[in-house]
Amino acid sequence: MKEVTYDQYTWNDIALSVLLERKQYLEDLIKNKTVSISKAPEGHLRAIDRGNYYQYFRRVDPKDSTGEYLNKEKRELARQLAQKDYDRDAINEAQRELALVTGYVEHLKKRSLIHIYDRLKPARKRLVNPIYVDDEQYIQEWRSKEYETLDFYEM
Repeated sequence: MKEVTYDQYTWNDIALSVLLERKQYLEDLIKNKTVSISKAPEGHLRAIDRGNYYQYFRRVDPKDSTGEYLNKEKRELARQLAQKDYDRDAINEAQRELALVTGYVEHLKKRSLIHIYDRLKPARKRLVNPIYVDDEQYIQEWRSKEYETLDFYEM
């Protein structure tokens, strides 16, 4: 198995930092898109491909299979309805991702590889070769390394 070349705590810290940033981004996205949807016009957009052009319809009543035809003068309304539908899909996907990210953040805080050794009873700790050393061992190893001084030359 390949030896890990980075500090054992660095990966956990980096992963948590990136995940917490992503979590904040998703929370902000959900909040902003929810506000955007609340200000959007009522209804949903229905678009039909007519070969060389598209026709747009606004559906307010789900029972209405056709909806109100939106001519060129109402193109901005069509754009707003399309954006609203897109924003709703973005919120749904962001909520799914947020649940996963939140779960993984909690996992890293409580159950990551670093913590397996820490949870062992002292009798077992004496018998295993850990993937990551506990804090005390790490500190002892760091302190035991000889400090190499830099030589300064006079000019």
